[in-house]
Amino acid sequence: MVETTERPLEAAEQQELAARLDQARTEGRRALARFGLVSLAVCTVLAVLTLLASDAPPLVIIGFWTALAALFTAWTGLPMRRHWVQRASTLASGLQTNRARATRIATSRVVEFEEVEDEGACFAFDAGNGRTIVIAGQEFHADETFPNSDFSIVEVLDTAGVVDVLVTRTGRKVEPERRVNADRKLTMDLPGHLEVVDIPIDQIGR
Repeated sequence: MVETTERPLEAAEQQELAARLDQARTEGRRALARFGLVSLAVCTVLAVLTLLASDAPPLVIIGFWTALAALFTAWTGLPMRRHWVQRASTLASGLQTNRARATRIATSRVVEFEEVEDEGACFAFDAGNGRTIVIAGQEFHADETFPNSDFSIVEVLDTAGVVDVLVTRTGRKVEPERRVNADRKLTMDLPGHLEVVDIPIDQIGR
């Protein structure tokens, strides 16, 4: 069974999104300091080695490595800080918009596709009535509760589209009835994420 609804965020989803927002803001604040400490530590060691091996004036050597530490901090820390600031902005937008598109999948029949490089996990679930739904992404790697017999993929929305994805699991762990290897997968024209196709689960990946 597969059903998709659009609704306001539930309380637990708001809490999870708020926690992710707090984490993004914290990481944004820490980005420059973290990379600055690493750069300073490395450049301090190199400065000491240079002082021991060089006849150049100590102030020149110290100034050189201090400038490099600042450069490395800006080069690596600023892009990371921008990433977390942008993520915090989108999460805040999702909380304010308070809309979600939830796709519930309830079935005990699933086929797993072997991951190719780092594209993420990929599964096909029986959608009923001779149909199959495919899910794919880094959020869906197999663990002690997934694949699951009853779970929902909750896409947090704002006016621009999908802000984040939450996965809730209320069923039991199920084992895939088949695993399609990477070589076979590469020859297939697989449906996209959350796409439902008129192919029975018994035929998918054959």
